[in-house]
Amino acid sequence: MWNADQRHRLAFEEKLVARYMPDFRFYDRTGHTYIDGWARTSGGANRYRLRITLPARYPYAKPQLYVISPRPMWMRGGRRTVNSLGTSHAFHCNNNGGGPVHVCYAGTWAASMTCVTVLLRGLLWLEAYEGHLRTGRNLADFLC
Repeated sequence: MWNADQRHRLAFEEKLVARYMPDFRFYDRTGHTYIDGWARTSGGANRYRLRITLPARYPYAKPQLYVISPRPMWMRGGRRTVNSLGTSHAFHCNNNGGGPVHVCYAGTWAASMTCVTVLLRGLLWLEAYEGHLRTGRNLADFLC
């Protein structure tokens, strides 16, 4: 699936992730490559599993970022899930048809961006999510 330039880029990215985000690993390097791992927010009480899927045109096409666990992700009060919002600017998420939460982390993508950047955006999203759980405010209030 990956051409020589992409394989070189993925090797570089894997080194970056190992150095800066050691709780994350690359999987299926020859096919549908993804990065998966567990993260804790600054509060430290909750663990979240993030996954980045790399599109066939990577690095020229934007990777997708998902919160795999916990599932479902409840909103404050426990009556609705984040997924029930569909595509939401207030929660920085895309409609995903009921699967894991699909995080909208950047309006534009450039090939100079890395998977570490995506993971950092995921960590910021999780911090905002926990801010929502504490206060009831939208994630956009914390992220924008």
